[in-house]
Amino acid sequence: MSSKKPIYLVNQHEESGKYGRKSPPALGLLYIAQTLIDAGYKVRIFHPRHNRVKAVQDAVRDEEPLFVGFSNFLPHELPYDLETSKWLKTQGVKVVWGGIFSTVQPEVPLGSGFVDYIVVGEGERPVVQLAEAIENGVAPKGIPGVGYCDGEEMIIEPPLPPEPDLDKYGLAWDLLNLEDYIARNEKLNAVMTAVPFSRGCPFRCSFCYNAHDTGRRSWRGHSLEYMKDMVSYLNKRAGVNVLLVV
Repeated sequence: MSSKKPIYLVNQHEESGKYGRKSPPALGLLYIAQTLIDAGYKVRIFHPRHNRVKAVQDAVRDEEPLFVGFSNFLPHELPYDLETSKWLKTQGVKVVWGGIFSTVQPEVPLGSGFVDYIVVGEGERPVVQLAEAIENGVAPKGIPGVGYCDGEEMIIEPPLPPEPDLDKYGLAWDLLNLEDYIARNEKLNAVMTAVPFSRGCPFRCSFCYNAHDTGRRSWRGHSLEYMKDMVSYLNKRAGVNVLLVV
C-alpha cells in the first residue's frame, strides 16, 4: 500500500526561442512520474516559468508531499532549486535532487544541508525504492545511484548500468496540459511538440558530461512501435503533426 501523500517533481522552466517561444515538456520527469504512478504513487509535476518558488510553496501548503524531487540541469537554474529546497527544509519536507548537475557533482547538493538525497544517473529504477525508504522512515542503504548522509559520512551508492531497453519506461503525458507545450504555425498547418527518441551519445565532446562515462555514451533508442504509439496518442489528444525529436 503506497503512501497517501503525493510526490512532487520539479523542473525549472526554460524558454527556447527555437521552440515557438515555448519550452519542451520536462521529458525526464515524465518518465520518473510514470514509474512512480505504476508503483501506486500519486504524482504532480511542476514546470513553472513564473513565480517558480511560489508554485511549489503553494502546493506544499495545500497538501504535504512525501518528498519533492528536483531535476537539475544548468547552473543558471540552480538558484531557484536551492531557494525552494531551503524553504522546503523549514517545512520538514524531504528533498531529492537528480539530473545532470547532481550526477556530475553529487557531493555539492549533499553537502549543502538542504538536500536529503541525490540520485546519480538514470532515476527510473532507484526512484521507487527511494520512495519506499522515505515512506518507511529508513535510510536508503544499498539503493543503486542514491546518495545520502549518515551523520558526518556521505554515502553515494554506485548507479546501475544504463537500461538498454528504453521501451520499459512509459511517459506520464496525462499529467500535462499539452497546450502549454505545443507550438502552432497556421501557415504550415503545423502543431508541434517535443518527444523523446533516445538516450546516450557516442561522441566525445569535451564540454559534455557524457564524455567521461562510457555508459552514458552508449546510444539507446525507443523501438519503432513505441514511437508510433506515442505519436498516435499525441495526434489524437492534441492534433500534434510535427515532432521535435530529442
